[in-house]
Amino acid sequence: MSRLRRVWIAVAIGLSCATPAIAGPAPQRPGVVDVYFVGFAAWGSQDVFLSEARGAAEVVASAYGSPERATLLSNEVSSGLPAATRTSLRGALAETARVMDRDEDVLFLLLTSHGSPRGVGLERGGKVFDLLSPNELRRALEASGVRNAVVVVSACYSGVFRSVATTRRLVVMAARPDRPSFGCKDGNRWTYFGEAFFDGALRKEADLRRAFATAKDAVARRERAEGFTPSEPQIAGGRGVVERLSAAGR
Repeated sequence: MSRLRRVWIAVAIGLSCATPAIAGPAPQRPGVVDVYFVGFAAWGSQDVFLSEARGAAEVVASAYGSPERATLLSNEVSSGLPAATRTSLRGALAETARVMDRDEDVLFLLLTSHGSPRGVGLERGGKVFDLLSPNELRRALEASGVRNAVVVVSACYSGVFRSVATTRRLVVMAARPDRPSFGCKDGNRWTYFGEAFFDGALRKEADLRRAFATAKDAVARRERAEGFTPSEPQIAGGRGVVERLSAAGR
């Protein structure tokens, strides 16, 4: 059995025990804007990150009418999913690009982890083994051939990923480059930003810019109420992607 087949079988089982295992994401539909999701839960010792990736996959599939098009990578050892590494991310992006219509469809990529001013941390089994920097992510996206993408980085200091944005690549970041974000602890289903953006705004509003504005306000109110320095989520690029998503599922 190929590694790709194992990836998608694990995703099918992980998202819903009642869902039969599938060999890959559902094929793209000619004339329909399909949205393909890749979730990268990179910090394995805290369950909030995989929980957030699973929840986001469900919300995105519902919001854009594109079920069974998710791939999840996780460093939570007990998850049974492929590890979240730079190599596996490049592989998942390349395989998703191969299945999708690169001109028509949209990739929705979520990176969820702890972060630093240098990028997103990769941790498994209690050991931090790598870092994914903005430059490395940009190179991986460009190498994959994906043309239309939404990249959400749910991590402290995630504003450093602004450089990944282009006209056809929208980047949503949970915090300024010099600020932490909050809510990343065991037992939480979401981080503060993930809850506000995916579980709150995107369930009601498929327009990403409006959903972001709603989520940013909700995060600010919560942080003020709890006495935290505001994280100030950021958004950049992606004018063409927002327009394309307005037709998703149709």
